[in-house]
Amino acid sequence: MLGFKVFTSELAHAAGYRTHNTGPYHAGPAADNAHAGVAGDTIVKMEARVANDVAPFFPSYIVIHAGTNGIAQPVDLHVEQYIALLSVLHDAAPSVRGIVLVEIPERVNRLAEVAAFNARLPQVAAASPWGPDATRLVYPHVVLADLFDGAHPNDIGHHKIAEAVWHEGL
Repeated sequence: MLGFKVFTSELAHAAGYRTHNTGPYHAGPAADNAHAGVAGDTIVKMEARVANDVAPFFPSYIVIHAGTNGIAQPVDLHVEQYIALLSVLHDAAPSVRGIVLVEIPERVNRLAEVAAFNARLPQVAAASPWGPDATRLVYPHVVLADLFDGAHPNDIGHHKIAEAVWHEGL
């Protein structure tokens, strides 16, 4: 699986834009395959990695697809953690020009929790320290059929995310 980052870059290049993905990790065969995402991370674990995995790369834009791995916890706590992550990101990388938050997909055995969390994402976006002009919330409408394991996107799901990030977010 290539992931939505590669597909988003392909859409940008097709539209005549240059991109450069940044981060300490690399995945897939694409030449521009850097990222700061870690499979299995929760929002709390993401927050702990910001200083080392995001800030040193001076990104212009940050796309966050977070929430799937911690969805079993109470939604209020999950939302608080997401807002805290945005605050830590802003403190570490205040020059970011835009931030895109991606709705998480349906999940087998967690449909109600996912729906409740996604319904609160506008609250997370409104709390973004970058403000409403620089913060976008996108809805790729990834459904169960677009998941390879009942929780995480397959290539079709990643394409849907990339389309939403490019057309609605960036």
